[in-house]
Amino acid sequence: MERGKLSIKEKLSSTHNVTVLIGLSGSLRGNITISMGKPVEAFDDVAQSAIAEMANMISAKSAIIASQNGFATKISPPTVITGDRVSCIISQVKSLNVEMFTEAGLIEVTIGLEN
Repeated sequence: MERGKLSIKEKLSSTHNVTVLIGLSGSLRGNITISMGKPVEAFDDVAQSAIAEMANMISAKSAIIASQNGFATKISPPTVITGDRVSCIISQVKSLNVEMFTEAGLIEVTIGLEN
């Protein structure tokens, strides 16, 4: 895995084939999305569950680190959004976008925190 660009998006949105949405509440409020743009031929219930669990583990680890640093944070259960040419706006807040290049293709992690 190799990190790509860091960028700021004007809003938290996704246009990828697969996006997992996790909400944040507590000291840190907002959303995290983990998105993959590579076409998926067979995306059955097991694959959706695995992607959701991966996002849950990443978000839970982030919430633990935030809590250890004085920001008591809870996460929501993951919501998986799939489809060709799906575009969704999750929040109007500026968001930090991190590209990750993996053997399976590009994964984007985007974090949008509200005031």
